[in-house]
Amino acid sequence: MSQSSVRSGSIHAVSTVPSRSADTVSVRVPCWDDVTRTLRLDVVDLDASTDEIRFHGHVIGFISRDGRLFRANAGTRFESSTECGHYFLWDEAAAMLINAFGIPLDA
Repeated sequence: MSQSSVRSGSIHAVSTVPSRSADTVSVRVPCWDDVTRTLRLDVVDLDASTDEIRFHGHVIGFISRDGRLFRANAGTRFESSTECGHYFLWDEAAAMLINAFGIPLDA
C-alpha cells in the first residue's frame, strides 16, 4: 500500500492507495483562454465498469460506465465521492474530474 496526500485549498486529504498497475492516458482539456491543453492521467481498472483516475499519483476521482454514458465522481474514495455528471465520452468525464479537482491547467 502507498499513501498519497492531496492539498486542496484549506482541506488536506490523505488516502491510502493500493499498489495496482496503471495505464497512462493523455486527456485534452479545453481551457478558458480557448486553448486546449493535454494532461497525462493514470487509470486503474477497479472492475469491469469503474476506473480510478489519478494525477501525479493522487486519486482525483472515478469514471463508471452507466448504460451508454460515463459517470464522473470526484473524490479520493469511491464510497464518499461526489457525482459530477454524465457524459457521452470518457474524455469528457475525465476533463470534468480535472476541473472539479482544481488542477491548474497552466502547468
